Amino acid sequence: MAETWALIVAVEKFLDADHRGLAYTDAATRALSECLVLAGVAKTKQVIVGGSAATKTVVESRLRTLKGQVPKGATLLTFVTTHGFTAAGHSYLTAWDTQPDDAPATAVSLTHFLAALHATKATTLGVFLDVAGFDAADVLAHFAESPKAAGVLSASDGEESHATAAVKASLFAHLLSDAVAGRATKALTPDGMLTAGTLAAYLGDELPRLLRKHFDTASVQTPVLLGPQHAGETLVDLSSRVGGDVGGILRDPARLLRVAFRAESSVRFKDLAGFRKGFQTPDNASPSSRKFVARLASADVKADLDGVYELSRETFGYKRKDVDVTADGDGIGQIRTPDFEYTVTAALDPEDPGKVTWTRELGRLADIGFVRSTGFEAAFGKLFDQFLFVFTQPLDIDTLIDRLEDKPIPGLKLVTASDGESCEITLKGFTGRLNVSRFALTVRGRTGHSAGLLDLFLAFITHVGPLGEPLMLPGPREVR
Repeated sequence: MAETWALIVAVEKFLDADHRGLAYTDAATRALSECLVLAGVAKTKQVIVGGSAATKTVVESRLRTLKGQVPKGATLLTFVTTHGFTAAGHSYLTAWDTQPDDAPATAVSLTHFLAALHATKATTLGVFLDVAGFDAADVLAHFAESPKAAGVLSASDGEESHATAAVKASLFAHLLSDAVAGRATKALTPDGMLTAGTLAAYLGDELPRLLRKHFDTASVQTPVLLGPQHAGETLVDLSSRVGGDVGGILRDPARLLRVAFRAESSVRFKDLAGFRKGFQTPDNASPSSRKFVARLASADVKADLDGVYELSRETFGYKRKDVDVTADGDGIGQIRTPDFEYTVTAALDPEDPGKVTWTRELGRLADIGFVRSTGFEAAFGKLFDQFLFVFTQPLDIDTLIDRLEDKPIPGLKLVTASDGESCEITLKGFTGRLNVSRFALTVRGRTGHSAGLLDLFLAFITHVGPLGEPLMLPGPREVR
């Protein structure tokens, strides 16, 4: 396996006070260095330039020496944290000793920086710039011409890279470290490889969540993929650090985003905590009635979220900052954790307006192996009686039915709907049934055995095949 080297350039404070300091940069650098060790990059292969040593002279010196250090065929990962600026159409990295009144001459030219990286014998370059102030178009242009570099810029034009004491780093650096250490399976390919493309997608998904949690709702930070032509190249092989999936069927993170466990129940309108004497039971499912019931259910939704919040922290050992809880007062609440997303919904039953339907879902699994854990069994093992897999495109249900009828599978029983829009399947040896429609496969079983729903789903895929579905559609909540 090819060697991996790393260059880290990080400036927390600057010689001239006109340059605003970057909080927690030193701590984030130490954390990243440790994560690189976990990824197999020994500290002897990490070149770290930080603090008052991160001068223009020293940075450029380290770039020159890298040319002789990095062996042929290696991967070179580069991480930069500082300010950026553009002058006369050229981009620059602010060094520790950059002078505001002579900035271009005392800063590190991005053109020179990238040229020095390309001059090494490394076959693959991964460049991660936690830098605000650049003209993103100019940076993109540099990478568009690169024969071997890809990476991610932490923020788009006019945005800043947000840092918080809660993680003692910028949010970008925090997520990046998790990905490098193999703690974020959503940042990896199905076979455990970190690429610029998978990392950019992960950052684009996770940064908004952390911004909502730690900053006001107006805060925006949009990571930018650099060098898309090389975005699929492996930067870090983490296959030995991340766990496999169940049977290999759901190893693709894109598929995990489209599965969910579900439970539905019904209560009387009068049983809502917000019900008061004198309230009239709805006699129809009009928009005003739906809105009224949703408001009335707010206290019940909050109580449900509180229960799952405490159970999750106790069972899985989450810290407060690991759990994001939202409830908007319209009958919907959500909890997001590093391992899953839980949603609860209270809605007026359109067929019986005197009742309220409760729907609870658990999806966006970081790792399907989580379902096999003792923690999942303790927390959710008795809750769900449905398992959903959402197709990326409407399934050709007619072709599926014809295939199963023309070539019967031993132990499989097929019942088709008269309109041909769905079919129900049972498998010998498994309790429960599967319903396949054009939009989703739903497994229904008994409560008290949530993991058994997954077993039935996997057994079906094993017997019938993956149905050939492409990957990408709305999440399970949008299929009812």
